[in-house]
Amino acid sequence: YLIKKLKYGNSSIENITGNPPKSGLKIGDKSKDSPSWLFDKKILPKDSITKYKIDSNELAFFDYDRIEFYGKLRIYQSPLVIIPQKVTSDGVYCAYSSEDIVYNESYSGITVTPNISNLVHYLNGIINSSVSSYFLFITASSWGIERNKIMTQDLTLLPIPNPNELESEKSNKLLEIESQLRQCNDETEEKKLKQQLDEAVFDIYNLNQQERILVEDMTKITIDWYMNREESTAIIKPKFSQLEAYANSLISVIQPFLNTLNERKIVAEIFDVGKAPLQIIKFSIISASSSKNTVEKISAQELEPLLKSIAQKLPEQIADRIYTKRNVRIYLENEVYIVKPAKLIHWSRSAGLNDADIILAEHLGV
Repeated sequence: YLIKKLKYGNSSIENITGNPPKSGLKIGDKSKDSPSWLFDKKILPKDSITKYKIDSNELAFFDYDRIEFYGKLRIYQSPLVIIPQKVTSDGVYCAYSSEDIVYNESYSGITVTPNISNLVHYLNGIINSSVSSYFLFITASSWGIERNKIMTQDLTLLPIPNPNELESEKSNKLLEIESQLRQCNDETEEKKLKQQLDEAVFDIYNLNQQERILVEDMTKITIDWYMNREESTAIIKPKFSQLEAYANSLISVIQPFLNTLNERKIVAEIFDVGKAPLQIIKFSIISASSSKNTVEKISAQELEPLLKSIAQKLPEQIADRIYTKRNVRIYLENEVYIVKPAKLIHWSRSAGLNDADIILAEHLGV
């Protein structure tokens, strides 16, 4: 449903800028003479672009006498936003150029009319945000399916809120952060600014708290797992703080149903099971007047041998070389135990939202 929400009422890059994203030139079979206007411009080498801003001082001038395809002059004229096809584990990214830049087919470029104030920086902020990575990972023709690439045609579908229809406070906040990111040279500070950028873009798309969680977990956990596999942070054992966030996320969905009676509340107990391959969290529905903490940690390391034994029986072959690991939910009268592999991807905040929906459907009939 979030993809539909992102599309609803928003526009396309072409409608916002007057120009669609374009792929760059192709050296290829060198069947054509290079036009003279290419030689006074610098060229961006393949896979050689930094986030947020292009420093043309580090680039060489175009020097190919013959190429296969070059397109129109307009697509290389500044101000520009240039997006590499190649995607990193951090997701989609782009960079702003204040000068004309020639780029090859491994990039897509967006030319912005110079007299439209700040529009190029607005686009630079939106495309560098986690919202764009979320949308493109789900909808792109190649990324997430076979190759880690964002094609030019994928960018044409990216929904962009019209900046002229936004509250000035929202757009100004985005522009301020984008400006700081272009000037930032400190990695730690850049991470902080990127988080601020995401929050600003969430506000622009009017995302609620649960929708923000879906975007953040997709970009920080699911995409990281897809891109890095066995080296991904998504498969490490979750910390207590992450399990607590999972539990609070699940509770945030179920508690409103209990509030209708004003008599009950749901609380969680996170089992400390040592190095067991499985993790357990117990959720209980108790009296609203109870002083019990919403989330507590309890020691249960004696369960480690039992959980190791259960873990060996959970893998299930469903086809040749295809295996699945089942999750276990145990329902008692006012309690539910959730048992899953002790990997962060199973205990994210978005997993908590999903598990809450399952519990409501299975146990409460909602």
